[in-house]
Amino acid sequence: MDGETSAQLVVYDQLEGDYSCEVYNAQFPELILSTGIFALDTNATHGIKRDDYDALAALYQSTNGENWLQNTNWLSEELVETWYGITVECGHVTGISLDDNNLNGQLTSEIGDLENLEVLSLMNNQLYGPLVPELGKLFNLKELYLFQNHFSGNIPATLGNLNNLETLIINRNTLTDSLPAGIGNLPHLEILSISDNRLTMLPDLSGLDQLIGIYLFNNRFTFEDLEQSNLDAVSVSFSKKYAPQDTLSLVATQMGVEDSSTVVMDCNALTVEDLWSTNNEFSLFKENDTIFDWSSNPLFIIPDFSDSDEGNYTIRVRNSIFPELILYSDTLQVYINNLIDSEITSEDILRVNIFPNPTMGLLHISSSHPVNKIRTFDINGRLIEELNYIGFGGTVDLTHYSKGTYIIQISIEKSVYFEKVLVE
Repeated sequence: MDGETSAQLVVYDQLEGDYSCEVYNAQFPELILSTGIFALDTNATHGIKRDDYDALAALYQSTNGENWLQNTNWLSEELVETWYGITVECGHVTGISLDDNNLNGQLTSEIGDLENLEVLSLMNNQLYGPLVPELGKLFNLKELYLFQNHFSGNIPATLGNLNNLETLIINRNTLTDSLPAGIGNLPHLEILSISDNRLTMLPDLSGLDQLIGIYLFNNRFTFEDLEQSNLDAVSVSFSKKYAPQDTLSLVATQMGVEDSSTVVMDCNALTVEDLWSTNNEFSLFKENDTIFDWSSNPLFIIPDFSDSDEGNYTIRVRNSIFPELILYSDTLQVYINNLIDSEITSEDILRVNIFPNPTMGLLHISSSHPVNKIRTFDINGRLIEELNYIGFGGTVDLTHYSKGTYIIQISIEKSVYFEKVLVE
């Protein structure tokens, strides 16, 4: 409508929607007064749109609203603007703040129907299950606080659609996998806090040029993840925290070696994570004592392994680009014994045969248990050949290598078996 002189305007239900009014005066043509946006909805209830009301009701029911610490006026006949923790503007729900309120349950898809929501804060509750992808429909959302709950699973890629988002705080949950790529491109994001989860991958974050603070610590990120995210190029005005991180997982927790053998500690082979960065340096510790100091070479060799070398070993990794972080591995128990595997009983003894030794070049390997991997090193610890998932045995062809001593590493279940072989 335009040019109306009455302060009371009639809008019929076929024209329902979001409205605002402007007032102007011919004597003051440079001034226009405007109202805020308000909803006209023939299905409105309790002072808000029906979809908003239904979404709030679903939240109450799915999170055990009757046992919240505060639930004043919820699902009563009172206007929604009087409900505890709810902000309403012009007939729309714009804010939900229910921190520390004993919410116990899961979010449901209806949360995505709150299309005018700007603040969603559910910190320090007992919420669990996935972050529903419908959160990505909250296009007006500016602040999302889900700190200190029990959310699990992946972070939905739809969160990358929230182009108005300024604050994303989802730390202290059990979220896994990767941070979606779209989050690395949010144009207004100022605070990103994903610490204290179980995340393993990061996207490129260099597009976040409005950041005040970023918090990535206590996840499972490696230096490779941090480098690929271009975190070093991300400029923040307040705080950038990426240390510490969770321990590196080992492919085996026990290693059996022969007395007086040459033992190769390959940091890349022993850890589940792929530590390929050329900026990495490695060190090896035994019972917290340094065995090998920092080196860019991930291979450490212990010649003539003896009783005094038995014990618990850990790997440490550092990186010149991220000096605040050192990665620590889980503990590897190394014993003089042909087989070390606590899960194998006397009725199910592990047997490994490597023959002939010495050999003219072809080396046959058989095992009573499935072999995960066979790796061959030269006497200097350089990896020269690798076979994966070969069943109960295989053949290593060394005929194209020079004569000399080689080290065979066999990974079986949670054990690693070593043997020195001679090529004649």
